[in-house]
Amino acid sequence: MKEVKDSPRAHVRIGYDGRLHKTYRGRMAEERYHTEKTILRFLERRGCDVVPRMLDCDDDQLLLVMSNCGQPVDTMTQPKMDALFDELEGFGVRHADQATRNVTYDARRGRLCVIDFEFADLVDKHPTRPAWTILRWAGKVDKGRFRKQNDDTLAVFTIDQEGFRQLAEEGEANIEDGDLVFVVCDGMGGAAAGDLASEMIVGRLREKIPRTYEQAANHLYPDRLGVLKECLEDTHEAVNRLAEKKPHLAGMGATVTLCWFTPENVYYGHVGDTRLYRLRQGETEQITEDHSRPWQLMKRGQINEREYRAHPQKNIIQQAIGAGRQIVDPMIGALALRKDDWFLLCSDGLIGGLWEKHVKGILGQASSPSAITDELLTKSLEDDGRDNISLVTVEVS
Repeated sequence: MKEVKDSPRAHVRIGYDGRLHKTYRGRMAEERYHTEKTILRFLERRGCDVVPRMLDCDDDQLLLVMSNCGQPVDTMTQPKMDALFDELEGFGVRHADQATRNVTYDARRGRLCVIDFEFADLVDKHPTRPAWTILRWAGKVDKGRFRKQNDDTLAVFTIDQEGFRQLAEEGEANIEDGDLVFVVCDGMGGAAAGDLASEMIVGRLREKIPRTYEQAANHLYPDRLGVLKECLEDTHEAVNRLAEKKPHLAGMGATVTLCWFTPENVYYGHVGDTRLYRLRQGETEQITEDHSRPWQLMKRGQINEREYRAHPQKNIIQQAIGAGRQIVDPMIGALALRKDDWFLLCSDGLIGGLWEKHVKGILGQASSPSAITDELLTKSLEDDGRDNISLVTVEVS
C-alpha cells in the first residue's frame, strides 16, 4: 500500500485497488471514528455524491475503508468553497473544518469532493429514506430491418430476501423491496456465441449480487463497485477460456452496459459501445464513454457528430467482454438518484438511427417508459435499422 498520511490522529494508505484505508488513533480516536462512519453512512442514504463511499469498516481496529475521491486541492476561491460546503449542508451535514485541506478534485468525475468527517454534525437527523421508491421501466429487443438473427440481449432482474428473480421487460417495482438490475448486451461472434457471452455476464451478476444484498440487510457495507468490476473481469476471462476450447465459438464476446439500482444509488458497469444516458431536470447526459477512437476524437472536439458517424473506424471497439482481447478495463461508477430521474440503456444499434438531438428530444418528453421506448425504437428503425437494437427506459418516481 502507498502511505498518504501518518499523523498522531490517523494513518492513511491507498491500496493497489485504489481504495483508501484510514486507521484512527490518538486523542478521541474512537469517537472520531464513529462520527465519520455515521456521517458517511447518512450521506450515502441521502444520495450525496460529493463524498467518499464507505466500503468496509473494522470497529476493533478503528479502520474505515473508503473510495478514493482524487487529489488534494491547493487553492480555492471563497465563493467556490462556500458553495461546496453549502451543497453538503443541503444533504443534512455541516462540516466543522471548512478548509481546502478537506477538499479534493476527482478527475474521473470532473468535480470537487469533501473528505474527513471526523468533526461534522448532522443538521437534519430525520428522514434518511429517499424521496423516491418506485422504478418503472420498459424495454424491447428488435433484430432490425435487415438482420436475420438477433445478437442483442436484454435482462431485467431483482435481488431480494428470496434471492434472484427474472422480471418482465416492462414493469414497476418498489426499490425498498429489493435491488433492481438492468443489463443490455450486444453479442459478437454470431448469435449463439453472443447469446452465450451475454448469458455468462448475467450469470456472474446473479451469483455475486445477492451476497451484497445480504450484507446491506445486515447493516454491513458492501463494495458494490468492486463487485461489478470483478463480475465483468471474471466473465471476460471465462468467455475467452471457453472460446479457446471450442473453435466454433472463436471471437465470442459482447459489449455490455448495466445498471444496479439500490435504495441509495445506481451503480453502473460498462464495456464497449453500448450506452447509458441520464435525463435530470431537462438535461440529458451520456454517462458512459464509447470505447472507440472516433468517440474519443469527438469527445475532445476534434471531430463533430456527423464526422463521427461517418468515421471508418466507428465500429472498431477497443474494449469488449471476451472477443479474444487480453485484458478488459470496465468503466465502473455510481450515481446519486433523484426523484424524476430517467435512464436509458441501449445497444449501438439504437444510436445508428438516432442523432444526439433525437435522443435528447424524445427523452425530454418524459411521458411514460413504454411510450418513450416505443418512440426511440420506431425512430431508429425508420432512419436506419441495419443492426440489432436493444434498449430499456427507466423512470425514478
